[in-house]
Amino acid sequence: MLLTGRAGCGKTTLLKSLLDRFPNRFGGFYTEEVRAYGERIGFTITTVDRTRSALFASVSFSKSKFRVSKYGVDVAGFERIAVGEIRSAIAEDKPLAIDEIGKMELFSGEFRTLLEEVFSSSLPVIATVHAHSHPFTDALKKRSDVELITLDRSSFDAVLRRLTDTVADRIFNQKESR
Repeated sequence: MLLTGRAGCGKTTLLKSLLDRFPNRFGGFYTEEVRAYGERIGFTITTVDRTRSALFASVSFSKSKFRVSKYGVDVAGFERIAVGEIRSAIAEDKPLAIDEIGKMELFSGEFRTLLEEVFSSSLPVIATVHAHSHPFTDALKKRSDVELITLDRSSFDAVLRRLTDTVADRIFNQKESR
């Protein structure tokens, strides 16, 4: 399942809410804004189990050759956490939660290759993906085995209920009590 929507619509919040309902059942990572004095200055990547976290994009990474807007991206730092965490989930046969498949993350060729492997496997995946057009993510969104769900602020609660029920039923084969 791919969850998409405009920036700020709640994709990460929804994914984290879903993970809270299924503690210790997923592998993967999420990304979050870093703010200072009310201004966004970067992004962190954190493993789902919250054991590892790192700043991977920042306005202070001025020497990085990988840039999105005012942010320099530490691709190697991103790969240390994201790629390692995805490989661990595969080895443990754990469903994956990936937040996000976006411009910054797609600088990593290793990440893209691993995503192709994961999406071609039988491992369940719930991922957030940017709404922008990009050849890699456009191809993921068009896969016949992918359910694309568009989120906006007004649909947040309904999508969370639907995903909770779907994950409980299709992935964990249990009735989920809300």
